[in-house]
Amino acid sequence: MTRLSILVFAVSGSAALYWACGTAEHDQDQAWPLGRIHFPTSGAPAAQAEFELGVLALHSFWYEEARDHFRKARELDPAFAMAYWGEAMTHDAPLQGPRGVQDAKAGQAIFSQLDALQAQGKLQWTAREQGFVDALRPLYRERGSPKGRRAFATAMEQLAARYPDDDEAVVFAALARMSAARVERGFTWDDSAFVEPLAAILEEVYQRRPDHPGVVHYLIHVYDSRTFAHRGLDLARFYARLAPASSHALHMPSHIFRWLGMWEEMAASNEDSYAATVQWQERTGRPLHKRDFHSLDWLLDAYLKLGRLQDAQSLLDELDAVAHQAQQRGEELDLIPYNAIMLKSRYQRVALAVGRTDVRLPVTEEVDVASMSPGQGARFIGYRAAVAEQDSLYRLAVGRVRAYARLPVLGRFKNYLEAVAHYLEAVDARQRGDAAAALESARRAMEGERREKAPPDILGSALYAELLIEQGQAQKARPLFARLLEMRPQDPLYVLGLARAAAALGNGGEAGRFYRDLLDIWRNADADLPALKEAQDYVQQHGAQ
Repeated sequence: MTRLSILVFAVSGSAALYWACGTAEHDQDQAWPLGRIHFPTSGAPAAQAEFELGVLALHSFWYEEARDHFRKARELDPAFAMAYWGEAMTHDAPLQGPRGVQDAKAGQAIFSQLDALQAQGKLQWTAREQGFVDALRPLYRERGSPKGRRAFATAMEQLAARYPDDDEAVVFAALARMSAARVERGFTWDDSAFVEPLAAILEEVYQRRPDHPGVVHYLIHVYDSRTFAHRGLDLARFYARLAPASSHALHMPSHIFRWLGMWEEMAASNEDSYAATVQWQERTGRPLHKRDFHSLDWLLDAYLKLGRLQDAQSLLDELDAVAHQAQQRGEELDLIPYNAIMLKSRYQRVALAVGRTDVRLPVTEEVDVASMSPGQGARFIGYRAAVAEQDSLYRLAVGRVRAYARLPVLGRFKNYLEAVAHYLEAVDARQRGDAAAALESARRAMEGERREKAPPDILGSALYAELLIEQGQAQKARPLFARLLEMRPQDPLYVLGLARAAAALGNGGEAGRFYRDLLDIWRNADADLPALKEAQDYVQQHGAQ
């Protein structure tokens, strides 16, 4: 049994404590496995207890769990306006995706209920509480658009200025600013002019309230970049201890570990995270697709970085098993198939890069690429189809990616999406043996990625450097791999590229150093990796040059 399987079936003491506490009256003197908040409202005491549990879960982006508590608070106190506000907040995912809103229609429906209660004179709120409610309105009125996010952020900042001693107003205002910036600035924030003022606000609250889950969580997101990751390391480790009942809290340290090349820690973080989401899904009796498969995505990446391809394969098997179980139950699959498509693509890319040429994962899934929404996997279908020489499917997928680039709502990400299309063209040309076309398409992909201040991945740049070495241009490849390694420390594929470039240039000492670095990263790797044997043979043959 793998470590992941053991964790999935284990029940952690802290999670068990949470489930027991979740049905008890909230005691502020008790240590809670989701952290602590102080959020006084005008709700009845029993409803207030459920409300605070909901906000604790909300601060860890545990939306469905939070929604359960807010709905319970509404049942206990039907006039409790802030319970409606909390439930509306659970229908938004502020830092996920270019638009962020998960269900704008459901969020707007909550406001319709609020307005009906207010018209009947049945709503209970203070001026401060009405400020929270009214600040949120434009987010759903504008359906999560950049305009709506800016309006929400502005209203929350005004509320925080009106109630400077209200930590929840201050913290949610900071999150709203981050959400607006996520659309306008891109995937991560390396800009100190944006990061420093926002971090100062949250750090000030953290000094007074180190057990506040939102403050710790959002600071990790603020520091989620190559430039600032070192400032988030202690916070990342603390957050997992502060809110161990939350799968997302157990996952979040990965956002710091990845920038620091801490692959073992990243793997452990997401093993724990997936185990927690399985426990929650089973405890609550929810369908299988309600598990948070985001942690499996990151766990796969960690296993691949560590050269643990057998463990990575077990994750593909896990998703297949979950899909089969869901079908047997007659449950909706939701995004399970798309998660499987993504993981298989990433697995194959790394497997081929480390010499596992026997890995071939043609697209056999029944997918409607022509109607795929952004984020549902067209680029991953395109990669696998290109490698498998499924020409018509490959062309359909590339066309879909290019169509995304033309969508006004995705205009901020146009450069990146066009870079993805060029990358797929390079993969296809390489597979067909057209070296010149592959190199040119990869170069164009690299240029598109460079136009992004912080692209989510740099696959085109990496492929361009690999192709340069294949075509005898190691001198050009070496600085490219060095730059990639600076951007993504301890990435074994970039270390391998530097080792190969140095060896091709006759620099045995430098090649040996990089191969030894690779062996250190892969100290627990699968023994049959061809690239691992390449590194072992080089070090053995050349010694300490």
